Amino acid sequence: MKRIILSLLLSFCAFGGWAQSRFVSNTQMPVEDRATEDPSHKGVLVLSKNPDLLITVINDNDHTVVQRGKQQSGYYEYEVYINDPEMKAPKIDVSHRGDINHTTFMPRLKKGRLCAYLIDEVEKPITMENQTTKSDAILDEQGTLAEVEFTSTISNLKIMVSPKLQATIKQRQKPGDASVTLTSVVIPAANITEPQKQLAQMQAEFERIKKALTPKSSDKEFERYDTLQNRINHLSDDLMTRFIIEVYAEGTNRLSVDVSGLTARAKQCFGVLMLKTVVREHASKCAGFLEEGNRQYALRNYDEARRAFNNALTASDAPASMEPTIRTSIAQCDSCSLYELYTRQTLARIKKLKEEGGLNQANVAEIYDNAVQFLQVLNRYNPCDFYSKSIHSLQNFIKDMPFKLRFNVVHLKVTRVSVVENGPFGGVEVWAYNGTDTPSPATYRNRKEFTKATRSAPDLYTRMSMTGPDGVAELDMKRSSLPKGFFLVPMVDNKTDIYYKDAEDVMSKAQGTFTQRQFRVKMYQRD
Repeated sequence: MKRIILSLLLSFCAFGGWAQSRFVSNTQMPVEDRATEDPSHKGVLVLSKNPDLLITVINDNDHTVVQRGKQQSGYYEYEVYINDPEMKAPKIDVSHRGDINHTTFMPRLKKGRLCAYLIDEVEKPITMENQTTKSDAILDEQGTLAEVEFTSTISNLKIMVSPKLQATIKQRQKPGDASVTLTSVVIPAANITEPQKQLAQMQAEFERIKKALTPKSSDKEFERYDTLQNRINHLSDDLMTRFIIEVYAEGTNRLSVDVSGLTARAKQCFGVLMLKTVVREHASKCAGFLEEGNRQYALRNYDEARRAFNNALTASDAPASMEPTIRTSIAQCDSCSLYELYTRQTLARIKKLKEEGGLNQANVAEIYDNAVQFLQVLNRYNPCDFYSKSIHSLQNFIKDMPFKLRFNVVHLKVTRVSVVENGPFGGVEVWAYNGTDTPSPATYRNRKEFTKATRSAPDLYTRMSMTGPDGVAELDMKRSSLPKGFFLVPMVDNKTDIYYKDAEDVMSKAQGTFTQRQFRVKMYQRD
């Protein structure tokens, strides 16, 4: 125990250096989309192999960025919530701390969903220019086709198109210039327009059924409502990926073109070219301060890092476009300084209790548990061996000590104008999920799909408890054997969505003591 305390209270230096400027790319990952806890929320899930991303929303001041740290998938996760309900096209900027290279994208958001993007570094960055003119068109005899044409000098350019579009892809050399390749993607226009018409008809029918429903409606009518809503969700999710054409080559980032707006005889033209990354010159005052701030941050010297980032912000050559990113770095320095203070103060309690003669296994475990929570926050802001080893040391001491995890479930009714609390939610089953990857929302879209998933992979799912009339379900747990996550499955209400939460997230947000933690859940009924 003394060794653990000493190692945590001592200041260790971590060796870090300035990384070269890196080109950052983004790729939409619809298969990784997730449902939000609150159906009225919307945002973006950013996945990356890098722990030092800075994320800002350029055209929106009312947003929240939550760092989830490294998950079992190997990716660091960042959740970006757009709080303004009127914001339909947020411009999201992503960069590495202290680096000028960045990527910007404008996702199509959907209420109740986090739209997933993969942020990566590439060896050979490419970019795309829209070269479409008013005269561009495809003149087939039947007038039923649409076309997307890519012009590029990049060899072995690859085009990925959904098989459902039934596209024809042809490549040819540009007349008079053998170094330029023209790639033509010809699509039957009906394969673009008809699914959208079908979706619109289904949505109109859904609204008609919704307006006709009353508390006296039959089970058959409510079942029809649920079935149609599931069909709409499935088709909507499918179309989000179906209409995306991806362009890439070996060692490059992936570019995408949305063809959902193409109609018969319409043609879009794009030029695909190599992109040179920006190399930071030390002659820049702002760049030098950013470099120093990043170095000090890596060494966990947060006060020094803050001063350097503040100097970068006020430097005479500081570009206005980088102000939001630099301010984010300053805010993260403040957060890390605060949680390091919390950790030191928490561990210092052991020395005080020992001096007072009140030290025992129970209160040491309680103190260690609190310190772990603070260190986990620090490790999300600045992932490094020092924090992860400290967490591991403390968790080894307390891992086999049992505790009770209580789920307190509240039933909320959501209408177009209000959210009404209906009190405790009884009859909700609590299931443990023991898989390695985060489960796909499609597997728990409704009770039927969830039942199918549990039967097809029974080893991954364990029913643990059910909430009583008070909305409470209590589980006996051990920290050394936590599942990947928990499902809350309403058994008496088909209008309330199944709730899933990662176990690490549950533990980080649960309130209470070391021996008993409580996690409050709001489950929303659609009305």
